[in-house]
Amino acid sequence: MKTLVPVAMLAVSLSAPGVMAGQTAWEEVFPDVAMRVISSDVMLPDQTTWVALEIDMPTDTKTYWKVPGESGIPAQLDMSGSQGIDAAEPVWPYPTRETRAGYLDHVFYGHFVLPIQLSVTGSEPRLAADFTLGICSDVCVPVAVSFETALDFGVPDRAQSLRIDQALADVPVPAPQGLLEVGEAHYDPDSHAIVLDWQAASDISGIIGEIDGRMTLLGPPEHDETGRTLAFPVYGKMRDPIGTDASMTLSFATSEGPYRVTTPLRAR
Repeated sequence: MKTLVPVAMLAVSLSAPGVMAGQTAWEEVFPDVAMRVISSDVMLPDQTTWVALEIDMPTDTKTYWKVPGESGIPAQLDMSGSQGIDAAEPVWPYPTRETRAGYLDHVFYGHFVLPIQLSVTGSEPRLAADFTLGICSDVCVPVAVSFETALDFGVPDRAQSLRIDQALADVPVPAPQGLLEVGEAHYDPDSHAIVLDWQAASDISGIIGEIDGRMTLLGPPEHDETGRTLAFPVYGKMRDPIGTDASMTLSFATSEGPYRVTTPLRAR
């Protein structure tokens, strides 16, 4: 049985003495688990830059995706203390879906890098963030990480840029036309599932569905008898009604990398 222990608090500063540009020192936050923050130190033409939370874990230790699952701990990022940064968006790689002890979760094992895109608006941007996520082996720990740094774009950090680019390669990108054709999705209260039409001959076992902007957990998809309709069981209650601008995203892995398809989601 998994056991929750008190939150571990970690304060990290990229600008602290002895810390190299583009990275913090490794900090142990759990037995054999260390974290650091890395930065590309590159300002892109659209006034964005990339940082990332890097987690070094044993191969049998995991953290959780943006929709963590039944026993997972949801990640939270608070950037409200930053200056000269208009927005911060974590960009999630494609996870592993697993069922253990009867619980469905979306997870990452071992070494993990979570890229975060920052929109920079000020001439002297300063990043201040509180990041909370779950680390789980025999016990599950909600770890809270706080870090602060003045972003410096004088010299790009190529090593950290490479690490971030490698993580971005595992982020689902929009699928090319014809790879996976899906129709408009709707919530079916009778079956308590999100249902949509689709046209594809590929394996559906690895498809992960999510309702955009919600933490609602959807189970593995199931075909109907015609093979042309997919139903994603809803775990738990639909606490809020489906709005007029709701959407659903399907993420799936291929030999060429992970892709995603987004379709409108309507109330039945």
